[in-house]
Amino acid sequence: MALNDVYQVRSVCYTTTQVAVNVRHYRVTAEAPPVPSAAIIAGQNGAAFAAAYTPVLVVLARFRGIGVQKVAPAPPLLEGTDILNDAPGTFPGEGLPKQVAGLITFRTPFAGRAFRGRLYAPFPSEDANTAVAVPSAPYLALLDALRLHYMASINAIAGGGNITMTPCIFHRSTATFTDINSSLIRTVWATQRRRSDFGRPNTLPF
Repeated sequence: MALNDVYQVRSVCYTTTQVAVNVRHYRVTAEAPPVPSAAIIAGQNGAAFAAAYTPVLVVLARFRGIGVQKVAPAPPLLEGTDILNDAPGTFPGEGLPKQVAGLITFRTPFAGRAFRGRLYAPFPSEDANTAVAVPSAPYLALLDALRLHYMASINAIAGGGNITMTPCIFHRSTATFTDINSSLIRTVWATQRRRSDFGRPNTLPF
């Protein structure tokens, strides 16, 4: 592993019939050998991801865990996973249609779609919806906490070594990255159609 290697982090949530996978990328900004493995990075950060996700999930949905994988430079390495923090959502009420999602936007210093990112926060509650069909203030506050979680660095320590990674936009076609410098939550609902009941039921990736 080396500075500026890019890691993919998959956060997985699920209901009885649908699975939501949020994929974000981080680049290595500091390290000291022996560098922690992907499995160690996942294991030391799974609880923090669970704490960020469960407040925005309806009680009938669950956070499954995270997968961490070095994806650049090639070849990609095996994914390390953590499912020890599988936990139910804590937002009360019944679920909205499964394709409905809270939306977080990530930005870089550059214009254009290739330099932006989105995260569709899965499985919100009907109690998070207002009479005019927009997210409630309490839900948006929790969504903002999830946004802040994704703006923070990821760290891991093992055997005297350590690693620090910061969020970025990964450009797959060129295997390059652009650092994220800002983000915001959207105050309207978004849709992710692959999660709808019209989509085929899918299985957990880990």
